[in-house]
Amino acid sequence: MRLLNSAVFIETGRRQLATAIGLPRADVGEIDGDIFQRMPNFDLKQLQEAVVRANALPRAAEAEIARAQWALERATVQPIPNVNVLGGYQRQVAPAQQQGLVQMTRMVPLFDRNQGNIRSARADIASSRAALRSVELDLATRTAQAIAAYRTSQRLTEWYEEYILPKAKETVALTQTLYARGEVTFLSLLQAQKILTETELAFVEAQA
Repeated sequence: MRLLNSAVFIETGRRQLATAIGLPRADVGEIDGDIFQRMPNFDLKQLQEAVVRANALPRAAEAEIARAQWALERATVQPIPNVNVLGGYQRQVAPAQQQGLVQMTRMVPLFDRNQGNIRSARADIASSRAALRSVELDLATRTAQAIAAYRTSQRLTEWYEEYILPKAKETVALTQTLYARGEVTFLSLLQAQKILTETELAFVEAQA
């Protein structure tokens, strides 16, 4: 039963790994690695900056800021009216007369200066910048939490490596020697090996 549960856990882990890398239908086979290799150290600040750069949410927030700034620029120039120019030519036969006409018209915005749209656009910029800051803080916080959990696992694995595993291996070696001399039973040897196996499994789980 334990072997069956382990097989199901491995398959579930493979599917989660495929989803995490963005390929949910990928066939993840065996993964090679040394489970006794020391876990690497990560710099929290550098990792936070890398997460913010790689995540799509800050880019979307920056695009919203750019859109709001463009809207502000548009609202700012809208109160400046266009100048309309009209040209023409007239010829009169009797009495003979020719003349050219030029007409220029322009609206004068005495009351409507588009201040409402300008204020709305500025508010959108402030809101978009606040949203970007919120996204960055959220990503940084989640990264810090992940690093905290990682460092806890790192300290736990180091504790296993330095104290628990050596002691369990020493117990197995000593029990094997005593069993060879006939001083302990085979059951004692099996118990020592079982403890070592369970300790190694706990060490692997501590790295998860």
